[in-house]
Amino acid sequence: PFGGTAAVNVIAQVLERPAEAPSRSRAGVPPELDALCLRCLAKAADDRPASADEVVAALDRLQQGERPPRGRPLLVV
Repeated sequence: PFGGTAAVNVIAQVLERPAEAPSRSRAGVPPELDALCLRCLAKAADDRPASADEVVAALDRLQQGERPPRGRPLLVV
């Protein structure tokens, strides 16, 4: 989600800028997957999934075409 030629530039971006949604680089990424990816890259720990199991469950739901459960959106804004 971050680019650059020097590690220090990439690190600065990681610390200071929100990540771009995968769909900005690749057409056809579903909005729900965009949201999950952005949630995984959230700056604040409380905004990221609590565990890998939570990510796997979200990916399973996406694969099955299900919406996220109520009360826990894929993306916390």
